[in-house]
Amino acid sequence: MSFDTIINDTSWRLCNIVPETGTFQFIKLEREEFDSPNFSDQSFLQNPKSKTLLSVHFSEIQNSANKLTAPQNLNYIFHSAFCGSTFLSRCLNKPGKSLSIREPHILFQLSAMKRANPAYSSTHQWKSMLALIIKLLARPYQAQEAVIIKPSNAMNNLIGDLLQTNQSCKIIFLYSELEAFLISNIKKGSDYINFCKSSLDMIASNYLELPINGKLKTINLEQLSGLQLASLLWVLQLNQFKYYCGHSDKHRIKEINAKNFFAEIDNTILDCSDHFELMLGLKHIKDIESKGVLRKHSKENDKNYSNHIKIIEDERILNENQAGINQAIQWTKATFGNDITEQLL
Repeated sequence: MSFDTIINDTSWRLCNIVPETGTFQFIKLEREEFDSPNFSDQSFLQNPKSKTLLSVHFSEIQNSANKLTAPQNLNYIFHSAFCGSTFLSRCLNKPGKSLSIREPHILFQLSAMKRANPAYSSTHQWKSMLALIIKLLARPYQAQEAVIIKPSNAMNNLIGDLLQTNQSCKIIFLYSELEAFLISNIKKGSDYINFCKSSLDMIASNYLELPINGKLKTINLEQLSGLQLASLLWVLQLNQFKYYCGHSDKHRIKEINAKNFFAEIDNTILDCSDHFELMLGLKHIKDIESKGVLRKHSKENDKNYSNHIKIIEDERILNENQAGINQAIQWTKATFGNDITEQLL
């Protein structure tokens, strides 16, 4: 099968790079298969042998690059984790109007490449490869569909690269306030500590380019509690976003507090639609409500959920962990300044 087949059939989705062979891998997914999982590449990641993969050498793709067009309306949802980004991406997904791509594996691979070799990310080769990958990744199923890519928070080191690659793209940054972020971490059980440690390790390679670096040198991670680790991760993620987006055109960026999103879901969806120029209206909200999108947990689709349920959960966790949460917040202010929230938001 030739690469022209992939170009002419958008159900062939880019899902993986094999550096050892210099090939890109594509998996064939119809729109419903693509939309259903929490992560767009879930079928490939969980069981790569369940689907036929088509491998194409990078050189062949480069030779056909002139047949690929840049996405006409490309947008990104970046986030600080545990703040409703998967839910928001589902709410903005509408066949014929928009395509949401959630946490594509290939961007995780690129973010790891950048961490392993930061100097490479400033080369022409990196920039041309990234531009080509975005053209392949962000192909809509239907012509004229806007494309919304929601990377994981581990891919936030690519924010600057992605903004430069597509000068017209717009982004939403969805974040939680510190207390809410700590509560969400506690909800994950004891695994949240390992999540925070691995996330901090991922951001570590960016410490030197982040303006907050001076204060980080005084912190011994081994001496921090789990909630202090989570607080540090919150600071670094918001600082990372500010670093990459601080000099971008303000009209390209919309920041959303998750608390406001959950309190006014309908209005937030319409505001995001306007920002991304999706032209979704009240009928779309009624449609996704009728399909249960607004009444289901975004990652546990068999579980009923609502902002009311979330508030009750959060209040219970806060009451049970008030001392530890307060201690972590006070540590954050003592380490980074009482105005750290104002600095970052």
